Amino acid sequence: MKNNLIRRLVSVCSAAAVVCTAGSSLPVSSLGANAAQVDIEDFSISDVRMTDDYCTNAFDKEMDYLMSFDTEKLLAGFRDNAGLSTNGATRYGGWENTNIAGHCVGHYLTALAQAYQNPNITSQQKDALYKRITTLIDGMKTCQQHPRGKTGFLWAAPVPSDGNVERQFDRVEVGKANIFDDAWVPWYTMHKLIAGIVDVYNATGYAPAKEVGSSLGDWVYNRVSKWSSQTRNTVLSIEYGGMNDCMYDLYAITGKDNHAAAAHVFDEDALFQKVAQGGRDVLNNRHANTTIPQVHRRSQALYRP
Repeated sequence: MKNNLIRRLVSVCSAAAVVCTAGSSLPVSSLGANAAQVDIEDFSISDVRMTDDYCTNAFDKEMDYLMSFDTEKLLAGFRDNAGLSTNGATRYGGWENTNIAGHCVGHYLTALAQAYQNPNITSQQKDALYKRITTLIDGMKTCQQHPRGKTGFLWAAPVPSDGNVERQFDRVEVGKANIFDDAWVPWYTMHKLIAGIVDVYNATGYAPAKEVGSSLGDWVYNRVSKWSSQTRNTVLSIEYGGMNDCMYDLYAITGKDNHAAAAHVFDEDALFQKVAQGGRDVLNNRHANTTIPQVHRRSQALYRP
């Protein structure tokens, strides 16, 4: 690692802390001015090697945990949603058997991608991780090619009684978000899924991951591009995770303008206009799962030339 890595990390963390704690008291323009004076570079997980006994032991246990999952069970929800055979597998319980099913799989893909980049793993471990990644992505691609929803749709939640697999997205567009009867934050779930797919592509370069992500991004665009201003405001009033963040990351690997356009639909411009005005804390009581990705993405825009 470079000698000034710690300085850079401190600079980034300090900037993030200022954004989160100062609320509206720090104009966006001053953030940009400070950013121009700071030398910041990205670095990869593969640049960081853990040698402490506690950390290496924890990672070994994490590897055991990651390898304990049954990929057939992880894919069962997607296959069921697409009307395909689950090969005798059943869904995992908990969240993967609810209306937010699939979001844990997104987290799992991200965990696999991060472990794959760890410089401490053996070649055998890396091969095993790659096998799991490709198995999941290939299974998702097959499901995506047989959607009950519109082209490119990929989803793992149980099919509702009316057979409309996109029902949750329809419901939040009219402000219905009862987690038992209507919808349970479907865009939050979609964020986790797209982020996981992007992460494994960036970690491995596995082309089908890019294809799955691209088709899913097209589905997102085709849906959100039809929203009126009122519908957009309604959807953004219900937790949607970091949809702007993951769609900008998807755009970075596909280069498709419609993915960037879809990302911008989820940008809360009104929030940053309030922050820029100053004078009061506009971040208090806002949901962290959506606000932090908003600040993160805007910070990247400020700090990158």
